[in-house]
Amino acid sequence: MNHMESFLARLGDDRVIQGPMAGYSDRAFRHIMIEHGCRVTTTEMVSVEGMVRNGEKTLELLRLADNETSDGVVVQFFGADPHSYSKAVEMLLKSYRPLCIDINAGCSVRKVVKTGSGVALMSDPKKAGDIIKAVKSVDGTLCVSIKFRLGLTFDSINYIDFAHVAVDSGADILTLHPRTASQGFSGVADHSRTAALKKKIPESIVVASGDVMTVSDIARIRCLSDCDCVMVARGAIGNPFIFEQKDKLAVHSEERVSALYRHYALLKHYEGERRAECLVRKFVKGYSSGIRGFSFCP
Repeated sequence: MNHMESFLARLGDDRVIQGPMAGYSDRAFRHIMIEHGCRVTTTEMVSVEGMVRNGEKTLELLRLADNETSDGVVVQFFGADPHSYSKAVEMLLKSYRPLCIDINAGCSVRKVVKTGSGVALMSDPKKAGDIIKAVKSVDGTLCVSIKFRLGLTFDSINYIDFAHVAVDSGADILTLHPRTASQGFSGVADHSRTAALKKKIPESIVVASGDVMTVSDIARIRCLSDCDCVMVARGAIGNPFIFEQKDKLAVHSEERVSALYRHYALLKHYEGERRAECLVRKFVKGYSSGIRGFSFCP
Protein backbone atom coordinates (compact mmCIF):
# COMPACT_ATOMS: atom_id res chain seq x y z
CA MET A 1 0.00 0.00 0.00
CA ASN A 2 1.51 3.37 -1.03
CA HIS A 3 1.14 6.54 1.02
CA MET A 4 -1.81 7.82 -1.03
CA GLU A 5 -3.65 4.55 -0.48
CA SER A 6 -2.76 4.74 3.22
CA PHE A 7 -4.27 8.22 3.40
CA LEU A 8 -7.59 7.08 1.94
CA ALA A 9 -7.60 3.90 4.03
CA ARG A 10 -7.13 5.93 7.19
CA LEU A 11 -10.18 8.06 6.30
CA GLY A 12 -12.43 5.01 6.08
CA ASP A 13 -15.71 4.91 4.19
CA ASP A 14 -16.88 8.38 5.29
CA ARG A 15 -13.78 10.06 3.83
CA VAL A 16 -14.18 13.23 5.88
CA ILE A 17 -11.16 15.11 7.22
CA GLN A 18 -11.02 17.84 9.85
CA GLY A 19 -9.53 20.99 8.35
CA PRO A 20 -6.88 23.37 9.70
CA MET A 21 -8.01 26.60 11.39
CA ALA A 22 -5.64 29.04 13.07
CA GLY A 23 -6.77 29.63 16.63
CA TYR A 24 -9.26 26.77 16.57
CA SER A 25 -7.81 23.36 15.62
CA ASP A 26 -5.62 23.01 18.69
CA ARG A 27 -5.12 19.81 20.69
CA ALA A 28 -8.36 20.15 22.67
CA PHE A 29 -10.34 20.72 19.47
CA ARG A 30 -8.76 17.75 17.73
CA HIS A 31 -9.21 15.58 20.82
CA ILE A 32 -12.98 16.09 20.95
CA MET A 33 -13.32 15.63 17.19
CA ILE A 34 -11.59 12.25 17.50
CA GLU A 35 -13.91 11.30 20.37
CA HIS A 36 -16.83 11.90 18.00
CA GLY A 37 -15.43 9.77 15.20
CA CYS A 38 -12.98 11.96 13.26
CA ARG A 39 -10.31 9.70 11.77
CA VAL A 40 -7.93 12.31 10.30
CA THR A 41 -7.15 15.60 12.04
CA THR A 42 -5.15 18.61 10.92
CA THR A 43 -3.05 20.95 13.05
CA GLU A 44 -3.29 24.71 13.06
CA MET A 45 -1.00 26.46 10.57
CA VAL A 46 2.62 26.01 11.67
CA SER A 47 5.24 28.54 10.59
CA VAL A 48 8.31 26.91 9.07
CA GLU A 49 10.35 29.96 10.08
CA GLY A 50 9.14 29.66 13.67
CA MET A 51 9.96 25.97 13.56
CA VAL A 52 13.55 26.35 12.39
CA ARG A 53 14.09 29.02 15.07
CA ASN A 54 12.76 26.63 17.72
CA GLY A 55 9.99 29.03 18.63
CA GLU A 56 8.28 27.72 21.74
CA LYS A 57 4.77 28.67 20.61
CA THR A 58 5.37 27.16 17.18
CA LEU A 59 6.60 23.86 18.58
CA GLU A 60 3.60 23.75 20.90
CA LEU A 61 1.29 23.65 17.84
CA LEU A 62 2.89 20.37 16.78
CA ARG A 63 2.18 18.47 19.99
CA LEU A 64 -0.35 15.68 19.60
CA ALA A 65 -3.53 15.30 21.60
CA ASP A 66 -3.60 12.43 24.10
CA ASN A 67 -5.88 10.36 21.85
CA GLU A 68 -4.17 11.39 18.60
CA THR A 69 -1.63 9.23 16.78
CA SER A 70 0.85 10.48 14.21
CA ASP A 71 -0.56 8.20 11.51
CA GLY A 72 -3.87 10.07 11.78
CA VAL A 73 -2.64 13.67 11.78
CA VAL A 74 -1.87 16.08 8.95
CA VAL A 75 0.65 18.80 9.79
CA GLN A 76 0.04 22.04 7.92
CA PHE A 77 3.03 24.29 7.33
CA PHE A 78 3.14 27.80 5.92
CA GLY A 79 6.08 29.83 4.69
CA ALA A 80 7.79 30.99 1.53
CA ASP A 81 11.32 29.57 1.70
CA PRO A 82 11.90 26.03 0.36
CA HIS A 83 15.03 25.59 2.49
CA SER A 84 13.09 26.43 5.66
CA TYR A 85 10.48 23.84 4.70
CA SER A 86 13.08 21.11 4.37
CA LYS A 87 14.64 22.04 7.72
CA ALA A 88 11.22 22.15 9.41
CA VAL A 89 10.29 18.72 8.06
CA GLU A 90 13.63 17.28 9.16
CA MET A 91 12.97 18.60 12.67
CA LEU A 92 9.42 17.26 12.72
CA LEU A 93 10.46 13.77 11.67
CA LYS A 94 12.72 13.55 14.73
CA SER A 95 9.55 13.65 16.86
CA TYR A 96 7.00 11.77 14.77
CA ARG A 97 5.96 10.95 11.22
CA PRO A 98 2.57 12.44 10.31
CA LEU A 99 0.10 10.92 7.89
CA CYS A 100 0.72 13.87 5.57
CA ILE A 101 2.53 17.21 5.30
CA ASP A 102 0.23 19.94 4.00
CA ILE A 103 1.47 23.17 2.42
CA ASN A 104 -0.74 26.19 2.90
CA ALA A 105 -1.23 28.10 -0.34
CA GLY A 106 -4.72 29.29 0.50
CA CYS A 107 -4.59 31.54 3.57
CA SER A 108 -5.59 35.08 2.55
CA VAL A 109 -4.86 36.79 5.89
CA ARG A 110 -2.79 39.88 5.21
CA LYS A 111 0.02 39.19 7.70
CA VAL A 112 0.57 35.79 6.08
CA VAL A 113 0.29 36.96 2.47
CA LYS A 114 2.71 39.88 2.89
CA THR A 115 5.51 37.41 3.70
CA GLY A 116 4.94 35.62 0.39
CA SER A 117 3.22 32.74 2.17
CA GLY A 118 -0.32 31.38 1.98
CA VAL A 119 -2.27 32.31 -1.12
CA ALA A 120 0.61 34.57 -2.25
CA LEU A 121 2.23 31.34 -3.50
CA MET A 122 -0.46 31.15 -6.18
CA SER A 123 1.20 34.11 -7.89
CA ASP A 124 4.46 32.12 -8.00
CA PRO A 125 3.65 28.49 -8.90
CA LYS A 126 7.35 27.71 -9.43
CA LYS A 127 8.12 28.59 -5.82
CA ALA A 128 5.22 26.43 -4.66
CA GLY A 129 6.69 23.61 -6.73
CA ASP A 130 10.13 24.19 -5.23
CA ILE A 131 8.61 23.97 -1.74
CA ILE A 132 6.98 20.63 -2.56
CA LYS A 133 10.28 19.35 -3.95
CA ALA A 134 12.07 20.53 -0.80
CA VAL A 135 9.67 18.57 1.40
CA LYS A 136 9.99 15.47 -0.77
CA SER A 137 13.79 15.79 -0.74
CA VAL A 138 13.78 15.06 3.00
CA ASP A 139 11.92 11.78 2.48
CA GLY A 140 10.54 10.83 -0.89
CA THR A 141 7.94 8.55 0.68
CA LEU A 142 6.25 11.38 2.59
CA CYS A 143 2.68 12.11 1.59
CA VAL A 144 2.49 15.78 0.59
CA SER A 145 -0.64 17.83 0.03
CA ILE A 146 -1.18 21.45 -0.90
CA LYS A 147 -4.23 23.54 -0.05
CA PHE A 148 -5.03 26.41 -2.42
CA ARG A 149 -7.76 28.64 -3.85
CA LEU A 150 -9.03 29.50 -7.32
CA GLY A 151 -6.54 32.34 -7.62
CA LEU A 152 -5.96 35.79 -6.21
CA THR A 153 -8.92 37.43 -7.96
CA PHE A 154 -11.54 36.46 -10.53
CA ASP A 155 -9.29 38.11 -13.13
CA SER A 156 -6.37 35.85 -12.25
CA ILE A 157 -7.88 32.40 -11.75
CA ASN A 158 -5.07 29.87 -12.22
CA TYR A 159 -5.93 26.93 -9.98
CA ILE A 160 -5.73 24.30 -12.72
CA ASP A 161 -2.29 25.41 -13.90
CA PHE A 162 -1.16 25.76 -10.28
CA ALA A 163 -2.33 22.22 -9.54
CA HIS A 164 -0.44 20.82 -12.53
CA VAL A 165 2.79 22.42 -11.26
CA ALA A 166 2.11 21.03 -7.79
CA VAL A 167 1.56 17.49 -9.06
CA ASP A 168 4.56 17.65 -11.39
CA SER A 169 6.63 18.69 -8.36
CA GLY A 170 5.48 15.71 -6.31
CA ALA A 171 2.22 16.68 -4.58
CA ASP A 172 0.02 13.66 -3.86
CA ILE A 173 -3.10 15.45 -2.64
CA LEU A 174 -4.79 18.61 -3.89
CA THR A 175 -7.14 20.45 -1.53
CA LEU A 176 -9.18 23.16 -3.21
CA HIS A 177 -11.11 25.90 -1.45
CA PRO A 178 -13.01 27.18 -4.49
CA ARG A 179 -13.05 30.88 -3.68
CA THR A 180 -10.55 33.54 -4.72
CA ALA A 181 -8.26 35.22 -2.21
CA SER A 182 -10.16 38.49 -2.71
CA GLN A 183 -13.37 36.75 -1.64
CA GLY A 184 -12.00 35.58 1.68
CA PHE A 185 -14.93 33.59 3.06
CA SER A 186 -17.64 35.66 1.40
CA GLY A 187 -19.85 34.45 -1.41
CA VAL A 188 -20.32 30.77 -2.12
CA ALA A 189 -17.67 28.09 -2.61
CA ASP A 190 -17.99 27.01 -6.25
CA HIS A 191 -17.52 23.25 -6.16
CA SER A 192 -18.09 22.93 -9.87
CA ARG A 193 -14.48 24.15 -9.95
CA THR A 194 -13.50 21.24 -7.69
CA ALA A 195 -15.16 18.90 -10.19
CA ALA A 196 -13.18 20.53 -13.00
CA LEU A 197 -9.95 19.99 -11.05
CA LYS A 198 -10.69 16.30 -10.49
CA LYS A 199 -11.54 15.87 -14.16
CA LYS A 200 -8.28 17.52 -15.25
CA ILE A 201 -6.06 15.64 -12.77
CA PRO A 202 -7.88 12.35 -12.03
CA GLU A 203 -4.76 10.57 -10.81
CA SER A 204 -4.45 12.82 -7.74
CA ILE A 205 -6.46 12.71 -4.54
CA VAL A 206 -8.70 15.79 -4.60
CA VAL A 207 -10.12 17.14 -1.36
CA ALA A 208 -13.12 19.48 -1.44
CA SER A 209 -13.04 22.31 1.12
CA GLY A 210 -15.43 25.19 1.71
CA ASP A 211 -19.03 25.67 2.92
CA VAL A 212 -19.19 22.25 4.58
CA MET A 213 -21.52 23.00 7.50
CA THR A 214 -23.91 20.04 7.68
CA VAL A 215 -24.05 16.32 6.91
CA SER A 216 -26.13 17.07 3.83
CA ASP A 217 -23.42 19.48 2.65
CA ILE A 218 -20.91 16.63 2.75
CA ALA A 219 -23.12 14.45 0.55
CA ARG A 220 -24.01 17.32 -1.79
CA ILE A 221 -20.41 18.45 -2.29
CA ARG A 222 -19.15 14.91 -2.76
CA CYS A 223 -21.77 14.34 -5.46
CA LEU A 224 -21.23 17.71 -7.14
CA SER A 225 -17.44 17.69 -7.14
CA ASP A 226 -16.62 13.98 -7.62
CA CYS A 227 -13.93 14.54 -4.98
CA ASP A 228 -12.09 11.80 -3.10
CA CYS A 229 -12.83 13.27 0.32
CA VAL A 230 -14.39 16.30 1.99
CA MET A 231 -12.73 18.66 4.47
CA VAL A 232 -14.78 20.09 7.35
CA ALA A 233 -13.30 23.22 8.92
CA ARG A 234 -15.60 26.01 10.14
CA GLY A 235 -18.49 23.56 10.10
CA ALA A 236 -16.85 21.63 12.94
CA ILE A 237 -16.66 24.60 15.34
CA GLY A 238 -18.96 23.65 18.21
CA ASN A 239 -20.09 20.72 16.10
CA PRO A 240 -18.04 17.54 16.56
CA PHE A 241 -21.27 15.66 15.83
CA ILE A 242 -20.71 16.15 12.11
CA PHE A 243 -18.09 13.38 12.26
CA GLU A 244 -20.79 11.05 13.56
CA GLN A 245 -22.94 11.95 10.55
CA LYS A 246 -25.30 13.89 12.82
CA ASP A 247 -26.69 17.35 12.15
CA LYS A 248 -26.08 19.56 15.17
CA LEU A 249 -29.63 20.89 15.39
CA ALA A 250 -30.91 17.30 15.52
CA VAL A 251 -28.68 16.53 18.51
CA HIS A 252 -30.43 16.82 21.88
CA SER A 253 -29.57 20.04 23.73
CA GLU A 254 -28.27 18.09 26.74
CA GLU A 255 -25.77 16.25 24.54
CA ARG A 256 -24.61 19.51 22.98
CA VAL A 257 -24.14 21.18 26.36
CA SER A 258 -22.31 18.11 27.62
CA ALA A 259 -19.97 18.30 24.62
CA LEU A 260 -19.26 21.98 25.34
CA TYR A 261 -18.27 21.22 28.92
CA ARG A 262 -16.18 18.29 27.71
CA HIS A 263 -14.39 20.65 25.31
CA TYR A 264 -13.84 23.07 28.19
CA ALA A 265 -12.39 20.28 30.34
CA LEU A 266 -9.98 19.38 27.53
CA LEU A 267 -8.90 23.01 27.19
CA LYS A 268 -8.16 23.10 30.92
CA HIS A 269 -6.22 19.85 30.59
CA TYR A 270 -4.02 21.14 27.77
CA GLU A 271 -3.88 24.89 28.44
CA GLY A 272 -4.56 25.38 32.14
CA GLU A 273 -7.70 26.79 33.74
CA ARG A 274 -7.02 30.50 33.28
CA ARG A 275 -6.25 30.25 29.56
CA ALA A 276 -9.08 27.76 29.02
CA GLU A 277 -11.64 30.29 30.32
CA CYS A 278 -10.61 32.66 27.52
CA LEU A 279 -10.29 30.06 24.77
CA VAL A 280 -13.61 28.31 25.36
CA ARG A 281 -15.66 31.45 24.68
CA LYS A 282 -15.08 31.25 20.93
CA PHE A 283 -16.79 27.83 20.93
CA VAL A 284 -19.82 28.53 23.14
CA LYS A 285 -22.02 29.95 20.39
CA GLY A 286 -21.34 27.00 18.10
CA TYR A 287 -22.35 24.44 20.69
CA SER A 288 -25.35 26.34 22.06
CA SER A 289 -26.95 27.97 19.01
CA GLY A 290 -30.70 27.44 19.10
CA ILE A 291 -30.79 26.38 22.77
CA ARG A 292 -33.16 28.76 24.53
CA GLY A 293 -32.03 30.41 27.72
CA PHE A 294 -28.59 28.81 27.69
CA SER A 295 -25.74 30.50 29.56
CA PHE A 296 -22.24 29.12 29.99
CA CYS A 297 -20.68 29.13 33.46
CA PRO A 298 -17.00 28.15 33.35
